[in-house]
Amino acid sequence: MRLFSSIVGVVGAVMLWSVLALPVRRYDDQQFSDTFRVFGELDRTPVLVVCYLAACLVATVLVVRLWFGDSSTILGFALVGVAVLAVVWLVRIAADHSVIWDGVDASGRATGGYVTAQVAVGTWVGIGGAALAGLSGLLAGIRGRSGRS
Repeated sequence: MRLFSSIVGVVGAVMLWSVLALPVRRYDDQQFSDTFRVFGELDRTPVLVVCYLAACLVATVLVVRLWFGDSSTILGFALVGVAVLAVVWLVRIAADHSVIWDGVDASGRATGGYVTAQVAVGTWVGIGGAALAGLSGLLAGIRGRSGRS
């Protein structure tokens, strides 16, 4: 069970970090053209981005400690908590929203538009990575409680 939870934790940590390279938000406009935004191009507050990166870093440190055999209950359940926080911050970063605008041009014609933003594949990969990291932490916590390595 130690090897399984360690491998699951490593895969989860890699998936959490892969969010930085994958598109996390997709914009649709009226002409049905898609625009994808990766993590660094988002206009969300930098505080959320820093919080997500900190959660990824802490999750990675905990996964590495679990990989090398530190199967304490506290570390395992701390990894579950960090994984939950990573999901919350990732969903806040890539939250759905829409923009509506209206106006009149110089000729008196009506202008305007409606653009929606939806989560893209990177968000789902990050959520899956957090779930795997949390599962690894849960297994390590159970292993630590039972006293087995």
